[in-house]
Amino acid sequence: MNDKAKGLFSRSCELLPARQALADISWGIYLALIQRNEMERTAYLMMQRLFTWTAALMLILISGANSPAADANSGKQMYLQYCSSCHGRDGKGDGTVSRELKVKVPDLTLLAKKNRGRFPLDDVMATIDGRRFVRAHGDRDMPVWGETFYSETEGKKYRELTTLLKAKVIAEYVGTLQR
Repeated sequence: MNDKAKGLFSRSCELLPARQALADISWGIYLALIQRNEMERTAYLMMQRLFTWTAALMLILISGANSPAADANSGKQMYLQYCSSCHGRDGKGDGTVSRELKVKVPDLTLLAKKNRGRFPLDDVMATIDGRRFVRAHGDRDMPVWGETFYSETEGKKYRELTTLLKAKVIAEYVGTLQR
């Protein structure tokens, strides 16, 4: 090996630890950037979830302000509007139209008593809504209020949800009539 080659070799050997240190630093920076990107990605996902949940909560609160359930008396008001002509103001089946009907109108105040002390909210909601009635189970003597509620929300958002909410609010009011 000539002197020039020996000089280059010896200098490269002297720089080897420096190169290794530089490589280690570069690798460390690379890992730090990857870790930072992962942390930023995680933070971004967390912020995205937080925003989504906040937006959903705000929609619920805003829509709740305009929903039929917003007024404490809305269940009673809707019951009186849609149900009292047959079931009576107190739910005992003595409404003004009940005498003209071919079938006896049920006493709604006894629903919990007939159901082992538990008010059957889901069944009452389904009965009020009436759209999921299976014709093979017999004739339906009560109006299908779900269709009425649905048609009343023509052109509005969340028609199905509003329809079910009305049935729920009325059913919850009927629950307060239990004796």
